[in-house]
Amino acid sequence: MTGRRLSVGLAAAIFIALAAGQSAQAQWHTSLLALRTNGSLMRPGDCVRLDLLSLDAMPGLLTTRVTYRYTEGVTVKDGDGKETTTTRPATRVLPAGPTVEGLAPLQRMPLDDTFCFGEGSRPGAYQVEVALTASATDAPFATLRTCVVFDNPNRGPAPDATPSSSAAGCALLVRGVKRAEAGGTIYFEGDFPASGLYKAVLVRSNRIEAVLESGVYQTGPREVLVNWPALHNAGGDVDLVILDGETGASTTLARLAVPRGN
Repeated sequence: MTGRRLSVGLAAAIFIALAAGQSAQAQWHTSLLALRTNGSLMRPGDCVRLDLLSLDAMPGLLTTRVTYRYTEGVTVKDGDGKETTTTRPATRVLPAGPTVEGLAPLQRMPLDDTFCFGEGSRPGAYQVEVALTASATDAPFATLRTCVVFDNPNRGPAPDATPSSSAAGCALLVRGVKRAEAGGTIYFEGDFPASGLYKAVLVRSNRIEAVLESGVYQTGPREVLVNWPALHNAGGDVDLVILDGETGASTTLARLAVPRGN
């Protein structure tokens, strides 16, 4: 009986250790990889340009699979012929990408540019997930996420939308620069969950120019602070990617324009 208890206890300990190891591996990947888009706010005619950014060397085989999740409008006709509009969840899963043999430090890997918005697209949040696997047939060992908000100024909000529903579901979203202060401190507005592992990536002309491992802090649910003097020289074809390394979520502010500080 004692031996059986020991065997069960040992098996449980091994299971817990393996689970902890897998969790640690997943967070290691999500803290060193980020998703970059061509902005967080989309308009009719825009297509999501999705890149994978490697902040450090990533050894081993890697395969990616992109999934888009969103809400679409559906017209329903009742028995009397009356039409009503309702919504339903929609998912678009792309074929797995090619398997690559590791990623180099500061490497950019294009993933997709086929998801486009038109006049008929429903305003609101569009989730983007990238599952990481060792091959096309393996289970994911980590998942990266980003989110964009589509808005059509020509049509206004969806009929059933609420004032806050346009970004509902976007746990992490940067909207723009709120203010800049002397010394390289810049405040960004958006939606930022509490995290102890925020990072920032500066991408210029499709090349990773710099990675800020510290100096990025959430100062409130709608504000994040970046203390980075180099940002004051940013401009032109420059994007800022903010990464939450705890969750693997990223958000991109495209064509960064920093106002003059005090």
